[in-house]
Amino acid sequence: MAKAQDGDDFERIRMIARRLKANARDYGFEQVRQLASLIEHCARVEDPGAIREATDAPGQYVTHVQVIYRRPP
Repeated sequence: MAKAQDGDDFERIRMIARRLKANARDYGFEQVRQLASLIEHCARVEDPGAIREATDAPGQYVTHVQVIYRRPP
């Protein structure tokens, strides 16, 4: 996505965000799905500043999320 951002390739950004949104939905990652939806919207309206801000959010989320694994009884 960084290469697409550098070239202001809004269509490519939109496609990547759409795929991320679908995968997040399939795996039940609602927060990631919402963030991908925001990126997709920013690409649709071709706002490079908003795209840069929106693409920072998933990285922040993934960096700070805590995964807790519980074994079934």
